[in-house]
Amino acid sequence: MDFDRLVRMESKVLYRKYLFRTGNLQEWMSIWIGTFSQFVLGGMRRYSLVLAVLVNLLAYTVAADETGRGLAVSKFIHFIDKDLDVYERAYKEIEKLAVSIGTSAGVMNADERFVLAFLITKWSREFGFDPLEVAAVALTESQFNSRAVSPKDARGLMQIHRPTWAMDDYFNTEKNIKKAMQILYMYRNSQPSSYLKLYYGDTGEDGARYVEKVKRNYKRLSQIYKQATPDH
Repeated sequence: MDFDRLVRMESKVLYRKYLFRTGNLQEWMSIWIGTFSQFVLGGMRRYSLVLAVLVNLLAYTVAADETGRGLAVSKFIHFIDKDLDVYERAYKEIEKLAVSIGTSAGVMNADERFVLAFLITKWSREFGFDPLEVAAVALTESQFNSRAVSPKDARGLMQIHRPTWAMDDYFNTEKNIKKAMQILYMYRNSQPSSYLKLYYGDTGEDGARYVEKVKRNYKRLSQIYKQATPDH
């Protein structure tokens, strides 16, 4: 899924359809959310999730046969009770990271920074990193510029070094973040005390200065994150 398409998607639809790929009911719910958001609700984004749940509950009740209807509805309600708060809380965390990214970069609109926060969160979770740390690396490397090219031919948001790491598209934002996570994961597992220096490509004084810069940016992002008010 390319960056431009993600930017055009309504943020809660993107979140439900793309970050949480779990059982059939969840997939069914995400389809309803997407349909309502795109064709019915328009600008009423804050109500899309609630209406989608109500529609799903109605559809699931009608679809169930008479003997199993009560059990089916009970299971569906249990799913909502169990997972909805988790989804909403995680969504708000992504929005707060988006505010942190936007404030520190100072150039992105709300949709762009939400997508960046979403992709950073997705791949950070996949490889067991703190999304704020990954965002700090991106801020240090490129100031969140997905088209950045360094004098040493490092490219994209996370500045993947082209002579060292092969990619089919260095400027695809999601692929760039994923590749960075793979590199950081490999270095962290092999040399956990110096993985950021290895990512930078220097284990000496320059590498130490790079690590300090990442730490400062992490602190900066964390402070903004703690004070952030979600966009929606």
